Amino acid sequence: MAKTNRNNFGPGTYSRILLELKRTFSLLRLLADGLKDNDVKKAKKTLKLFQKAVEKVSELQEKEGFLKKFIPNTILKKYRTELTKTKREEVQSFFTVMEGRILQTLNKRFEKLAEAGEKISKKEFQSYLKRSQKKIEKILSSPSINVVKMEKLSKRLFDYTFLEKSRGKQDKSLSLEKKENLLDSLNRYFDFESMVEQMDALMAHEKTDKQELKTLEKINIDLENRKSEALNSFQALLKEGGFF
Repeated sequence: MAKTNRNNFGPGTYSRILLELKRTFSLLRLLADGLKDNDVKKAKKTLKLFQKAVEKVSELQEKEGFLKKFIPNTILKKYRTELTKTKREEVQSFFTVMEGRILQTLNKRFEKLAEAGEKISKKEFQSYLKRSQKKIEKILSSPSINVVKMEKLSKRLFDYTFLEKSRGKQDKSLSLEKKENLLDSLNRYFDFESMVEQMDALMAHEKTDKQELKTLEKINIDLENRKSEALNSFQALLKEGGFF
């Protein structure tokens, strides 16, 4: 995917790369036991360097998408111009990284990951899933789950559901479906949390005038309500249980 011609890099390309990177990090955590510590560190270092370059562009594209979806195009013209310029610069920086040695380095790292993956046994795989399950259950059993724990839960659920599906079973279990639904509800919550944060930044931006501020405040109320609804949905799923 990272080798796609730059002319074909649309808004969805960067988000798809980030998803693949999340999956790669999940596999790396699984394979860590079968790799030398130095190999793990080198792989993480290279992946994080690449991830950072992708995230910068993806975050700016998300801001553009947010503006297009929620903010009237008649306001914040100065901010939009500034955002377009910044994105153009970050896209160029991304391709500067891409055109360096990073792809060769990634391929070299992935060769060792592939070798470790071929050696992992079914017993080791199940043992890793069991340890992951215990970590998830520990969070779920907490008297209260704050945002920090929600972030950890999201990461653990992503790893677990991705690896469980990678086993290639045709029939999806009810517990897996429940975990996926819980993960989806977490993602919705964090999506709206991100939107509210973007709105706060827009309202505090030096180029936002008083009239624009009034419009943004009304939109922000709606976003805060949606964020609360997403949190309520997550909490309702927690009460249902049946994740394992």
